[in-house]
Amino acid sequence: MTVLITFFPITITVYDGLQSARVEMMELLLTYGATKRDIFCKIKVPCTLPYFFSAIKMAIPMSIIGAAIGEWLGAQSGLVPSCCCPPWPWRRWRWWRCWRRRSSAGGANSKNET
Repeated sequence: MTVLITFFPITITVYDGLQSARVEMMELLLTYGATKRDIFCKIKVPCTLPYFFSAIKMAIPMSIIGAAIGEWLGAQSGLVPSCCCPPWPWRRWRWWRCWRRRSSAGGANSKNET
């Protein structure tokens, strides 16, 4: 799941980076007698690096979220199922505690109000 979530955004972003190389720069290198490998190494790779690092910066949180969702949907034991799905008698108390903390943090249900 994590591979699917991160692979395609990185691939598309790197492809956009490869396409962002200016044609004038490539024509200039061709005029100087550069090979396709020279054009790739000297123009396309430097143009792609900002796009690649941007994609990595975006993919790291997505991979963590994908791993958590994959474990939550497919695992019987582990970190996420133990946090989200405790044994039945404790479920309602844990839910009630979470709801109470969130509502009191906003001040809507403070003890001083009548």
